[in-house]
Amino acid sequence: MQKQMKNNQDNSWSFEGIRKKILKIYHDNNSVLDECVLINIRRIYYLSMVAIPLRIIDILLFSLNKSHETEVLKTWSQGIIITHFILLIIMVVFFLMSNRLRKRKEPNSTMYIMQYAIVIVIMVSGIVLVTIDQLVTTNITPLLLTCIIVGAVFIIRPAISLIIYIATYMAYYNLIAITITNQQVLLSNRVNGITAVGIGYLLSIIIWYYNFTNITQKRRIEIQQKQLEHLAYFDSLTEIPNRHLFDKLIKQELSSIRSDSHETVLIILDIDNFKKINDTYGHPVGDILLKQLADF
Repeated sequence: MQKQMKNNQDNSWSFEGIRKKILKIYHDNNSVLDECVLINIRRIYYLSMVAIPLRIIDILLFSLNKSHETEVLKTWSQGIIITHFILLIIMVVFFLMSNRLRKRKEPNSTMYIMQYAIVIVIMVSGIVLVTIDQLVTTNITPLLLTCIIVGAVFIIRPAISLIIYIATYMAYYNLIAITITNQQVLLSNRVNGITAVGIGYLLSIIIWYYNFTNITQKRRIEIQQKQLEHLAYFDSLTEIPNRHLFDKLIKQELSSIRSDSHETVLIILDIDNFKKINDTYGHPVGDILLKQLADF
């Protein structure tokens, strides 16, 4: 017995065992994608509702500030305004699209594309803003915020999320060199960028598995509820609806009659000498007869 358990453990860490585990995780993750897309679309709607007024406030604050002492400050201010203005237009589009799609019960290809499109837009905006900010400051707050927002708000499967965060860091790594001339600051910000991306990816994994667990548990509960409902309303031997279901349907029909004032018909069938059939031929034959009558 112990030898068999040891062999099973060894097999689980073999190439074939690892491959099966990866395939299982892949199929398990795929099984909840539709629900995740529907949730993401609703979150895009609410996120855009918050993002739109914030973008307007940012544009107004920078537009009203006219004290640009140097050409660098002027370039920085204009770059921030243009970036927020473009982001404002994009968020309005996302708001309109998500408002139209958020009540759908089944996802479509547009919704799948849309959830990744907004993630890319948010990440790109963070990289652009942090690159422009390097003209006047060394902090990387925009990148940190975008990584956290994407990780905490959207339900993205870990493999795709990893690609997104790696691509984000690679773009950030190269673009900040455009506006940073001090090599020590450049190195420091590149290292800090790893932390920002790591925090975002960690949040993304936590959010994914939290929602994955909720969705799968909800499915199991629904299946169990259907099984219990079936046991409550159907006879276990004949699979014919029982008195409880009959009473429920009668109550529903009576309620419908009161509200709509329509007529209804109730047909009652009775089997003569059914007890004699059971006593003579046995209950299995009686059950078959009941099934045939129910299917009539």
